[in-house]
Amino acid sequence: METKIEKINAESLNLAKKLILEGEIVAFPTETVYGLGANVFDEKAVKKIFEAKGRPSDNPLIAHVADAKTIELLACEISKKAKKIINKLMPGSLTIVLKKKTSVPDIVTANLDTVAIRMPLSTEARAFISACGVPIAAPSANLSSRPSPTTYQAVFEDLNGKIPLILAGHDCEVGIESTVLDMTAEPTILRPGIVTAEQIEKVLGEKVLTFSDKNRKVNSPGMRYRHYAPSIPAALDTTCDVKKVSELYDKLMSNGQKAVILCLEQYSKFFENKEVYSLGKTEKEAANKLFSALRECEKKYDYIIEMFCPKTEEGFSVLNRMIKSVGENFI
Repeated sequence: METKIEKINAESLNLAKKLILEGEIVAFPTETVYGLGANVFDEKAVKKIFEAKGRPSDNPLIAHVADAKTIELLACEISKKAKKIINKLMPGSLTIVLKKKTSVPDIVTANLDTVAIRMPLSTEARAFISACGVPIAAPSANLSSRPSPTTYQAVFEDLNGKIPLILAGHDCEVGIESTVLDMTAEPTILRPGIVTAEQIEKVLGEKVLTFSDKNRKVNSPGMRYRHYAPSIPAALDTTCDVKKVSELYDKLMSNGQKAVILCLEQYSKFFENKEVYSLGKTEKEAANKLFSALRECEKKYDYIIEMFCPKTEEGFSVLNRMIKSVGENFI
């Protein structure tokens, strides 16, 4: 099919609404990454998301809403703690997991009895959802296992010919996916993001757990499969061992492989006469640039050496994505 790219305005939002209500899928911007959306209540439409992405069917989706009232259409239990989170941290780059209503199709939740719900901070995203008049089920708008798209151009690279419409909005300000917080029992972060445990604990007045068991089936999208992988090999150093990284770079170059070092700007000075791609000055900047950096580097190089030793919660969220991007291939 032809994939149209349309700037966000009244006309394109009407087109998006028409497509969604007719059972089609539409790519749209959020502040985290671009999403690929369908009417959450339309099983056939949701199936198209999995087909376009090549996404495993046992990987749940996030239901996106434009306002807090709509959450009641999706969740059958909203505790006082969950309401605190909704009131204080939504809209935002946060997804909460709640017990679902039977009206939410199993295909959305991978047959779980819970549903992941997010109210994006992006006004463009909420305008799209509001125009459609239904909650929107959406993962990231990329081929499965690829780096998530933070620009409409990246969506087009992966999904041209597979979807009818891309709403071209602003480049994503955050750059990594939302924090996922399970509120069905003890508050537990299932996926780290830009909304930190400290922020959540401040709202709830209690400690928040962090999920770490890879073998348990969890209520969260993005937990079970390799993600964010560039099309070329990549390795990761988490100790910022400049000597070790330099040695690998030299070895790759001597073997005829064009390598690049992906790191924060302050480490660039240690790699004179080597190809370096800066992720910015801060760990928050690194979150914004990571996925676009992986996509740019795969076009120019044969091997990516990622080097990152985080010191903040935001930084550890970036590290989480880096580990998945290299398939846990550590230096």
